[in-house]
Order: sequence, then C-alpha cells, then structure tokens
Amino acid sequence: MRLQILVTALFLTGTPAFAEGELYMVCRVKGRNTRTAIPSGEIISDEVAVDTLMFKFDMSNKTLINHRDPTLADFSVKGDKLIQDTEITREGFVARLHGEFPLNPPGPFVVDNWWRNKAEYQVIKGQGDCRPLTRGKWDEIMELVEKERNSKK
Repeated sequence: MRLQILVTALFLTGTPAFAEGELYMVCRVKGRNTRTAIPSGEIISDEVAVDTLMFKFDMSNKTLINHRDPTLADFSVKGDKLIQDTEITREGFVARLHGEFPLNPPGPFVVDNWWRNKAEYQVIKGQGDCRPLTRGKWDEIMELVEKERNSKK
C-alpha cells in the first residue's frame, strides 16, 4: 500500500524526465478491465480500473520497463509518441501489449492490452496521462519494489 501511495504521489509532481539517455515517467490511466471465461463467453468481471505505473525508457536501445515487471520490452518512436507493441506467446498463454506514451511528458497515455490462456480472455483498454519523473525517484521506488518482492519470498 505504501508503494502505491508513493507512486500516486509522484504522478502529482512534475520533474525532469531525461537522464543520460534514459526517459522516466509516471502514468495514470483509467480504463475498462474485462475478463471473459473460455469457451462459455461468460463475463467473469467487467470493471473500470484506475492505475498508476512508472516507466523507464532506454532511448539508445529502444527498450522500456515498468516498476512492476523487470522484463525489457521494445518500443519505437513515431512522431511525438513512444509506441510499445509487444506480443508474448508461451505454452497456453498469448498476449498483446500496446501502449502509446508522450515523447516529451507531460502528455497523453493510451493502453490497449489483451491476454488469453486456456481458461479466460482479459482485455484492458484505457487512457490517461504521463508526467515526467527523475531518475532519483525511479531508483527510490524500485528499491521499495525490490524490498516488497523479497518480503513475499
């Protein structure tokens, strides 16, 4: 809970985002999260969700990570947007993650993701905005994330 409060508080503060070829931002999104059972098509849940996420973009290697998942994802630059289009395929699991971020925050954020396994299909679509973040704040939150992960082991 403390981590979510800190990340949300960071969203409310504007700070420089670029540091040594890296771009940092915190994004708040509001969207619809729908889970559907397979093969019945029965809706498991359909709710409006509000979330706050932090991102680190490596502008040289065109990769990004967020504060919840240390897995690197590729992105491209199109005009004034950073575009993530990631497809994941594993045994029994398929996903497509699409995000649009501002090249120069603050600016709009769009998410259009879906996941599917053998039991259900989940779609998350939403819009919001991103604000700049400093590397120091990113490092501070990532230290808390690591502590939280280790405490669950």
